[in-house]
Amino acid sequence: MTPTLRTRRLLLVPLDTRQLAARAASDDFCLQVHAAGRVHFGPEHPGELTGLYPLWLAATPHPGAVLGTWTVVHRADAEAVGSVGIKGPPCDGIVEIGYGVVPSHRGQGLAAEAVDAVCRVLFRGGLGRVETIQAETRVDNLPSQAVLRRCGFTMTGERSDPTDGQLLIWSLEPQDQRLDPQSDRDAGQ
Repeated sequence: MTPTLRTRRLLLVPLDTRQLAARAASDDFCLQVHAAGRVHFGPEHPGELTGLYPLWLAATPHPGAVLGTWTVVHRADAEAVGSVGIKGPPCDGIVEIGYGVVPSHRGQGLAAEAVDAVCRVLFRGGLGRVETIQAETRVDNLPSQAVLRRCGFTMTGERSDPTDGQLLIWSLEPQDQRLDPQSDRDAGQ
């Protein structure tokens, strides 16, 4: 089960079939979300993940949650501002994450706060044995690279993708994670 996570400014709620179905019906809506109250999902959310929503809806047993995927809710205004999650189950102790924050809320450190919270859960065994967390960024995506560096990731390789071009591979091990003491106290509450 995907846990609800709380950080200093965010609530990470499991992405569920109600959110998927509501997005399919409208690009601007509000939902009562467990632990977060009434949350506004504006047209910016979920950004690049919009195309995955119909696939997840078809593959997720109703009323289940998409395993290892969270909607990032800004606690101050109950606004869905992003998504973060794993790209598949851990394999040989390695799992890859992806994340994004809507343009109107970028540049505030929210992505790093969300990524940090999810990494802590993954290293604690919340979704299976994880020894290394990986992420990929485009070579020109400097803000995303800054998020990963802030969380303690180091660049460990490169690969070429036919769609995205040259990608940088980033890795994080538990001893390298940089924790915000405040968000660490709040994690999982």
